Amino acid sequence: AVVAATALTLALAALNLTAGARTPPHAVDVVVNSASGNTMHLTQQFVDGVQSTGARVTVHRFHYYRDFRAELTGDALVVAFPIYGFKPPWPMLAWLLRDLPRGGGRPAYVLYSAAGGPENAHLLLWLILRCKGWRPVGRSWGVYPLNVATFRWGPRALWRFLDRLVPLPTDAAAVRAHGAAFGRDEPAGYPFLIWPLPLFIGGILIDNKWVDTPLYRNYAWRRRCNGCGICVAFCPAQRLYLKDGRPRARGTCTLCLGCINVCPRRAMELRFWSEYGRPYPPRWPKLVVRRRAPDGRAVWPGGS
Repeated sequence: AVVAATALTLALAALNLTAGARTPPHAVDVVVNSASGNTMHLTQQFVDGVQSTGARVTVHRFHYYRDFRAELTGDALVVAFPIYGFKPPWPMLAWLLRDLPRGGGRPAYVLYSAAGGPENAHLLLWLILRCKGWRPVGRSWGVYPLNVATFRWGPRALWRFLDRLVPLPTDAAAVRAHGAAFGRDEPAGYPFLIWPLPLFIGGILIDNKWVDTPLYRNYAWRRRCNGCGICVAFCPAQRLYLKDGRPRARGTCTLCLGCINVCPRRAMELRFWSEYGRPYPPRWPKLVVRRRAPDGRAVWPGGS
């Protein structure tokens, strides 16, 4: 398996090296999926690097996925996402497979954030982008705070300390440098390595539209909830609604856990997932989506 993975990695590198003549992009489209703000922070570092080369960047916030529309008219593409089960979140994966337009040989770059090892998450993107006619040229990723309450055990002070450790300043600087290299159409980021364990297959099986509907159930603690509706406005699946002054759930879940993390009173829970851990208070709250505009766009304090 290790030999096969190494051979495939070399083959991917050879495909990039044999690409034809290239020119620096003048306009770059960035499609970013970020619930907690972590991936959006990573994306900002990359975008800063791209813009330093003079390229124009348009950010498309992939949040309310049923309403998401993006005119990808630039001459390059960046796809950014958090790791869910060794893969992109299932709504973004579905959009990439179904609605991503043909690339026509335009360059594409992959960005992702994770609290641990992402394994082969980028491989799925490489395959999809190639099949859609894009030319994947590199990838970057960063370690960010763990935003899953299930695994955030221990005192609040401990997690406040741990959340401040990442991302490392050197990692942020590296991602900005990768963005600048991408904007100049130079070799950028890390190669598309292939790990011998296809764990993303398991991730697809346990996290998808059909499994998430019956498996993940929201509820709010009556004594804590004040009916503010923040979680309702945030929910990417638009599955939450207020009834008798409290949020109720219907339909599928994207497993972003944003409703738990943005609740100011720690009232929202995901049954069997979050009751015994601590929510992740977003470290960059201005990068968290707050509401849906009438035209379906995501609105957040740091942009629109």
